[in-house]
Amino acid sequence: MDLHGSIVTQDGLKPVAFDVHEDCWLQVTIADNGSGIPDEVRDRLFEPFFTTKEVGKGTGLGLSISRQIIVEKHGGTIDVASTMGEGTTFTIKIPLQATPAT
Repeated sequence: MDLHGSIVTQDGLKPVAFDVHEDCWLQVTIADNGSGIPDEVRDRLFEPFFTTKEVGKGTGLGLSISRQIIVEKHGGTIDVASTMGEGTTFTIKIPLQATPAT
């Protein structure tokens, strides 16, 4: 069974979409149409304590903790694709069957 859904904004964008594929895994896609993320920043997004904010304005832990929960605790994946001037898409995949923690 495949299931699909999305949240559509007033301007017609679908910033959040989900799919359940073959009863095996859930995929959540979060997209924007912003300015994009430069390669040098994108390569470091999931590093603990990495932030582009000024000192005292961020801990740099949000995406690092998200990755830890998705990948290490649930056996899933989190990927990011970004094109300058067009936007960024995060894709999260989580298995529907529990996997033993490693």
